[in-house]
Amino acid sequence: MQRICAYLAEQLHRVSLNTTDLTMQCKVMIIVYDYRKQREPKFMPYCHTAFQNVPPDQVEEILSTLTKEQFIGGRAAYILDDGSYSIDAGQNDIRAIYYAEESTIKFFCRYEREIAFYDKKLKFFAENHSIHTTL
Repeated sequence: MQRICAYLAEQLHRVSLNTTDLTMQCKVMIIVYDYRKQREPKFMPYCHTAFQNVPPDQVEEILSTLTKEQFIGGRAAYILDDGSYSIDAGQNDIRAIYYAEESTIKFFCRYEREIAFYDKKLKFFAENHSIHTTL
């Protein structure tokens, strides 16, 4: 993350020094666009279930408990470079992302056909831990 920010700052500085360099401007715009898109992974479909009213200081604890209880071999959730959390013991079939402005944890799957399967797991976990959900 720090490398991306440093690179962006360097590229933006270059553009401001030479504003006629359209190639550099386009590169910077693409990098910024790509960085923003990492926040919302469009290539993986979202589950219907989301955890609501989650304080920021409880996100990792909730996700780690979910990992331990719902995924074989899961020990703890951990944050990835793109800001999402790996929660399925390294299988990369489902991930979580925390939206601080909404105090919501949303989940997305690798395959659309697995949404119902993971929604059941998420609902079961939420009911057992008194977590408010969207469904």
